[in-house]
Amino acid sequence: MSDDRFKAITVEDMTMPGGWSVNDGQTFLYTREERELMHQARAFAQKELLPHIKQPIAMFEGVSFKLAEMYASLDAARQVVYRTAKMVHAGVPAQRESAVTKLFVAEAVWRIVDHAMQVLGGIGYTTDFPVQAIFRSARLLRIGAGSDEIMKFLIAREVLKEMKG
Repeated sequence: MSDDRFKAITVEDMTMPGGWSVNDGQTFLYTREERELMHQARAFAQKELLPHIKQPIAMFEGVSFKLAEMYASLDAARQVVYRTAKMVHAGVPAQRESAVTKLFVAEAVWRIVDHAMQVLGGIGYTTDFPVQAIFRSARLLRIGAGSDEIMKFLIAREVLKEMKG
């Protein structure tokens, strides 16, 4: 795994569904490994058997619900990125939406990584799975390029400005 798995990509590098691309210098934090983590956790849960029951741990609600939440977080994060990118592409001011996107995606990545670690259990901390490295790196998404608190401040400022005018 490369060390740049969580690097910020500029929207000018993003090609969106439908073939159009965004040409603006704003950045969005987005990972390609969220989906891979979800697939690894799913594969592990489908093959890992509890010795006394002899069925995959994916058959239990505690695990299957985590997989469902991971998928929902990944899908919602992708949609938020697309919505903001469309606004930027259309030339619509998107300061608030950019902050919302950064905050939401960073939180979604953290949830996905945390759930993957829970599904994998102790083996998730070993170097056999990339989750352990991504788990440590995911925290940087919520600090780097503006902490969660800064994003919330920016969102609140824009919301309050909108309410005044």
